[in-house]
Parts: sequence; structure tokens; C-alpha cells
Amino acid sequence: MRKKIIVIVSIIIGIGLLAVAVNALVSGSWQGAGDNLEAGIADKDLKEGENAAAVNDNGSPSDEKAPQMDVEMGSSKGKPGGEVSLAVIFKNVPAKGINNCDFKLEYDSEIFESIEVAPADILGKSTSNFSSFVNKDNGTISFLFLDNTLGEEPITKGGSFATIKCKIKKSAPAGDTEIKLKSVGAFADIDLNKIQAEFSAGTISVTE
Repeated sequence: MRKKIIVIVSIIIGIGLLAVAVNALVSGSWQGAGDNLEAGIADKDLKEGENAAAVNDNGSPSDEKAPQMDVEMGSSKGKPGGEVSLAVIFKNVPAKGINNCDFKLEYDSEIFESIEVAPADILGKSTSNFSSFVNKDNGTISFLFLDNTLGEEPITKGGSFATIKCKIKKSAPAGDTEIKLKSVGAFADIDLNKIQAEFSAGTISVTE
């Protein structure tokens, strides 16, 4: 009989302790391993966020210290059925020159009937290091420069990099249209350090 009473009392005490524990968890007053785990996760996320601040989305080092240069396109005007030309101009070329660059421009294929690209002055004798491709279907112009001599023919000065000749459609309406940046692959100097290139769009005015 005595053993039965002890067992019943033990069960009652156990139920009471369980109720207290459940109440503490519900009220949020229980502090222990769970809080330490959440704190650890928060601290880890903070540190990862701080480290990520110095890294780009693609995992490459930040561009904050990369030398900067400018890529500008001129402006021009022409009538429907006529031809106009725009220069792609490099400015503020870094002291270590440009070993390679590739980028893509876009234009309105409803305005222009055809596009032709030719290398220009700053390439000098290294025009064999230059290539371009015009995709008439999606209205893009791709450019690639690569010093195949591995250091003997980099771009070392600013000036006209390429010339874009545009044939305006006879049906083109009057107004302004832009040839502008679509995407950038990479710009690098002769030591293969990244160069940050800032682009400015070119404007062509179609006149009546």
C-alpha cells in the first residue's frame, strides 16, 4: 500500500514539473541552449555579412581599389535612309594599359537597317587583337580586345577604340535613339588586375 502511495505521489510531482516547464517555454522565459544557439547563428550571420561587404556577387574581390577608366560614345545625327558614325572612345586609360576587354552594346534594331564596326586609332598595329560581332536579331554589338602578344601590344593611351557605322532605315521616325551598354565581361591591365570601366551612352538624332 505504501509503495502505491509513493508511486502516485511521484507521478503527481512529475506532472507538476512538466507543467512548469511547458509554461516556461510558452511564455519565453526559459533561457538556455536555444538562446545560445540563436545568438551564435546571429553572430555568424553578422560576420558573414561583414566579410561579404568586400566581395562581389560573383565572389571576386571588391572593385573599390580597381583603377577606373571611361568608355564614351559620341553623338551624331542623320536622316532616314542615311548613314551616321559613332566613335567608341576610351578615356583615362590606366598607366599599366589594357591587356584585354570585352563588352556588349545594344541598339534599336527598328531604327537601324545595318551596323558595321571597324577598329580605330588607339589600336595602332594591334588591330589583329580586335574583333567584333553584330547580332541583328537582338540588336547587340559585341567587342573583344586581347593582346595576343602577352604584353607587347596593350592599349596604352586614350582615344578612339572603334567606329560604329549605322545605316538608318527609311521608315525610321524622327527623334533620338541611344547606343548604350548592355553588359561587360572584363577589363584588365597587363598584370591582369581588374579595371573598372564606366560607360556613357551615345545618342543618334534622326531628323526629318
